[in-house]
Amino acid sequence: MPNPARVSWTSDKIKQLQKLYSSGLSMRQVGEKMNTSVWSIYSAMRRYKIKRRPAHKTQRILFYNSPLSFKPLKKLTSKQKQLKTAGLMLYWAEGAKKQPHKIDFANSNPLMIKLFIKFLRKIYRVNESRLRCLIFGYPSHNIQELTNYWSKLTHIPKSQFIKPYIRQDGGNTRDKMKYGVLHVSYSDKRLFQLILKEIRHLSYNL
Repeated sequence: MPNPARVSWTSDKIKQLQKLYSSGLSMRQVGEKMNTSVWSIYSAMRRYKIKRRPAHKTQRILFYNSPLSFKPLKKLTSKQKQLKTAGLMLYWAEGAKKQPHKIDFANSNPLMIKLFIKFLRKIYRVNESRLRCLIFGYPSHNIQELTNYWSKLTHIPKSQFIKPYIRQDGGNTRDKMKYGVLHVSYSDKRLFQLILKEIRHLSYNL
């Protein structure tokens, strides 16, 4: 930004400040738009009694105006619609609903895991670097083998697998849960909200 200029606070400038600030911009962003410093904006707002938003409201506006980490498909083919419906139904049945900051899907069935990840990649086109995996296993499992297996199946690098959870009171359950349980998570509050919204929409139209 060029060197901030001194502003002559005419009635038009004051109206411009009010309009920019009420649109959701922060004081810093208003200053950038008006080519002046944030301190000049702050002083003018105090002088002309322009009511400030609480900090949490500004943070909320900035959050929802920030770029998305995913790119949802707008026009879907018949096959993509089937994939989307299947993914939404899987999350409705097996996904976490009480962690509003992230998607978290857990299952022991490799085909379900593979389908859900395909749903995230093909329908919402998520940022691969934000995908995380957590293996839930028992002492009878070989965690390194499980990590290799799930990484190969999901095409998610082992560097994106967080420390596994080993349940100590399960005895030998390897025959019942050969591959343990895999949690696939994606930290993005807006994607979480969008998926729940689309699940509701789907349920109302069944």
